[in-house]
Amino acid sequence: MFTQQESVRLTARDNVVGMVLGFLALLCSIGAALWSVIAEAPWAVSLGFISLPVMIVAAELVRRRH
Repeated sequence: MFTQQESVRLTARDNVVGMVLGFLALLCSIGAALWSVIAEAPWAVSLGFISLPVMIVAAELVRRRH
């Protein structure tokens, strides 16, 4: 088993990894949305790219509550 200090350290590292991955997902989705605007795709495509990170966060919040 982990000591309390090790557990806190592992939790902090997991939180940082989660924030970095979330930030990268956000940047990729905004980049894809901008690309779809430049490529003159329908507006729904851009909306889909932007809503993807929001839905990922919402799904994670629901998963953590159960």
